[in-house]
Amino acid sequence: NSKDDFLNYIFNDFQADVFKHFPTTLTMKQDLKNNGASATLLCGSGLSMAGFFTSKIKANKAKELLIDKYKNVIISQLN
Repeated sequence: NSKDDFLNYIFNDFQADVFKHFPTTLTMKQDLKNNGASATLLCGSGLSMAGFFTSKIKANKAKELLIDKYKNVIISQLN
């Protein structure tokens, strides 16, 4: 499946440095993975993290669990 292949290759070169200086981003990554994300990605060089889920149901469940912990939790769908 091409979506699964895509998830195996996403990476942001800034992640390691950002995690060192802003440990909250690593916590965000771990929270997404622990709540069902198949993959995660630091967005740009900023302090936001994207989680990739295999279903909208899994994404909504993660949102419900994380909404109280983080300022913004947004769901978007890739087609």
